[in-house]
Amino acid sequence: MKKCLLIVGMQNDFSENGALPVPGFSDIIQGINKKIENYISGDQIIMAAKDWHPKNHISFKDSTWDQSLQGSLWPKHCIKNTHGAQLDNRLQLNKVGYEVTRGDDLMIGTYSVFKDANGNWNEDVKKIFEKEEIKEIEIVGVAGEYCIKHTSFDAAELGYEVFANQELIKYIDEANIEPTLNAFKEKLIKY
Repeated sequence: MKKCLLIVGMQNDFSENGALPVPGFSDIIQGINKKIENYISGDQIIMAAKDWHPKNHISFKDSTWDQSLQGSLWPKHCIKNTHGAQLDNRLQLNKVGYEVTRGDDLMIGTYSVFKDANGNWNEDVKKIFEKEEIKEIEIVGVAGEYCIKHTSFDAAELGYEVFANQELIKYIDEANIEPTLNAFKEKLIKY
């Protein structure tokens, strides 16, 4: 049974000095690198998922779009082809088998690697998982209460066994940890 290590949001703009810093971001890099080594030695799959936004994305606080159209509003971050959108170079990137993007549609927000806010599935990601015959997914990275949570929910909906590894996940706000773990418990997601 094949497993996938899914590394979410480990990009420069989410680091402590980035545009949208996640506290403790750097603290999990060494652990993620150890996981990468374990997955490589076990002949498993490693995928890194990145935010990849247009410069005037609908989720940005200072975008020109009608604010009533938007959900959460964020500072500009992870703009396509910028340093902030690149994966943190402290990760063992040469061992990542797949790199996928999300949030690249100007008018659609998304937290999940698998599905956008309008409910459209990312068919490219689904095809990779089908081709590689993945059955289990271990999710690590940032931000626990947003991207990790929604990615976990959607992976479970697709029938994958999901483990949201809390030792290698950081949250924007620690007050969101308990509600997120309760939501995982409700959805039968391991954590």
